[in-house]
Amino acid sequence: MRELYRAGKVRAVGVSNFSVAQMEVFRGIAPLHTAQPPYNLFERDAEADILPYCAPTALRLWPTARCVAVCCPGGSHGTRASTGMIFASRIRSSGHRG
Repeated sequence: MRELYRAGKVRAVGVSNFSVAQMEVFRGIAPLHTAQPPYNLFERDAEADILPYCAPTALRLWPTARCVAVCCPGGSHGTRASTGMIFASRIRSSGHRG
């Protein structure tokens, strides 16, 4: 990523679902411009460490808004991936055409 950024092939470098420790390691190797933590109405853990880490830097946040079990009553099987698939399946079966 560092080489692509230096060559002007990408304008910004970002990470998704990285901890603060992982971002520190990454920043030692390549520039980091944006982080995408799981942060939404139901997942607030980023408030404890990631948001305070990013606030005094130029690091921009693009929080993810995952569909969680609360959005799909009776549809959770204990994992975010299965919840998302159930939600997508319900949208398809409803005939919704976004």
